[in-house]
Amino acid sequence: MSERCPNCGQALPIATRTSKRCPKCGETKPIGAFNRSRAMADGRQGWCAACYAIANRAWRASRPDYIVKYNAERRAEYVKHGRQGLKLPSTGSHTQEL
Repeated sequence: MSERCPNCGQALPIATRTSKRCPKCGETKPIGAFNRSRAMADGRQGWCAACYAIANRAWRASRPDYIVKYNAERRAEYVKHGRQGLKLPSTGSHTQEL
């Protein structure tokens, strides 16, 4: 159900809504309880952050072999490229590279 203007009763534009209903848990929560998402019309994810976190933990727990392999590949990629191009913040007249 969409939010309505208290003065005229018209449906509020998506951008001005202050709350949203999570279809996963069924609760209506403040818009800040939903992570941002450029893909969604209202700019927020469909599920609240709490439900999304629970689902993400469950997904990761159900695929331990994939997670180990993925992390190993990412570590190898980091080691392969090292810290090339990363610079420390400037602390004077020179910049030190790692």
